[in-house]
Amino acid sequence: MFGDISNIHNNVDLIYILTAVLIVNMIVILIARDTTLFGKSVNEWYNKFTITAVLLDVLIIMIGFVITRYVFDVFKLKFTPELFIIILITIQVVHDYLLYTWVIAPYPEGNNQIIDVYKKHANENGYTAIVADSAIVLGSAVIAMYLKNNEMHETTSLLIFSLYIIPYFIYQKVKY
Repeated sequence: MFGDISNIHNNVDLIYILTAVLIVNMIVILIARDTTLFGKSVNEWYNKFTITAVLLDVLIIMIGFVITRYVFDVFKLKFTPELFIIILITIQVVHDYLLYTWVIAPYPEGNNQIIDVYKKHANENGYTAIVADSAIVLGSAVIAMYLKNNEMHETTSLLIFSLYIIPYFIYQKVKY
């Protein structure tokens, strides 16, 4: 049911991973636009930075996947879905913590618009921001492993559909 996406030398897996991350990001944007589940700062993030926000969201998750795949390679780990997810979420949590403590918290307000919105988001949501990021990473990993066992044309169709629909979700009016 779950395909092995841990091989750093298999670049085709990046298509499954990217597609999964985009699908999850699309769902997050839709939920953010329709509810207050992720707080108001998430909508400020998407309103202010639009496609740049999506690009940053997607790329940081992709970087986590790439690092996880390197960990599997360097330590010669045998793939299991559970181990992959544990390492991936650990990397994401460490990243979130270090980004906050080393960059966001000490960075002076007004010097970087992106960091300013990150500060608002961290202040508004606290540790639940890390929990939400972990859920996003978990969902992305599960979907990517699932896609690995399907036809590539299905994955590329989902990739194209996600890329097409995300801008519509970004410019959707916030409902609250």
